[in-house]
Amino acid sequence: MVNRLDSLFSLDDEELLMIEVNKLLEFEDHIFPGYDENSMKSLMKSIESRGVVTPILVRKHPKNLGKYEILAGHNRVEACKRLNIDIIPARLFNDLSEDDAKMIVIETNLNQRNLNDFKVSERAHIVSEWDRLRNDKDIEKENEEFSNESGLNLGRIQVWRYNRIHNCLIQEIKNLLDNYTISIKAGVELSYLDEDGQMIVLSVLNEGYKLTESKASLIKNLFEENQITKEAILDLFIKKKKERKPFKIKPEILDNYFTKETDTEIQKILVEALDKYFNKKEGSE
Repeated sequence: MVNRLDSLFSLDDEELLMIEVNKLLEFEDHIFPGYDENSMKSLMKSIESRGVVTPILVRKHPKNLGKYEILAGHNRVEACKRLNIDIIPARLFNDLSEDDAKMIVIETNLNQRNLNDFKVSERAHIVSEWDRLRNDKDIEKENEEFSNESGLNLGRIQVWRYNRIHNCLIQEIKNLLDNYTISIKAGVELSYLDEDGQMIVLSVLNEGYKLTESKASLIKNLFEENQITKEAILDLFIKKKKERKPFKIKPEILDNYFTKETDTEIQKILVEALDKYFNKKEGSE
């Protein structure tokens, strides 16, 4: 199968060589987190037994003469450093634009890792950058999918949601998405609020209230009506009990049944009568 990278760049645009590890620098705008410790140890074990089977991808560093910028293979390079391996096989790409370089970084990472392996905010950053690079802003066709060898299989509405999360939410709200305190859809609703509005919501949530998608939608409405305050948001969470209006018995009814009884005695008689009435009613049902 022809890889997307092969279709972007001909074999003449790259060359295979061995590069000293100490000449490799991380991609400047690298948006992918490194492997966790268990995955790194597994990679190190593989390299110890078989070496670096797949060459990393690099370009000449645009700012540091004599250095190379890693496009794909950050974890392999880190593993080699820990194993005191001095050189590593690499494919050198020549004459790359910044956008082409970023696309290689994103697509090669997603060839090896699943999007769901990342936190929500990380996913949002990845998808937003990937979408920008592909210049595909037509979000109306919700059923059309982004499906390619990169591992992205997203409907347009999902791409739109991730864009809003990355571009419109403050970091503190993104953190709540990452630890699953709020859902993606609730986060999207909050993305319509300005920074001050989001900070007010955050102060409420920090008091222990749980935000559902429906409540997030109501908060969005408050913002659109320019009525967003902490008190207004709290009113959405606190269920106030309706006070029952006092029920008065007509004096002629009381006079018909009670002549000498005190108020306390009347109340006791009424309670006993009501108990018998409702018990009898339940028995007949």
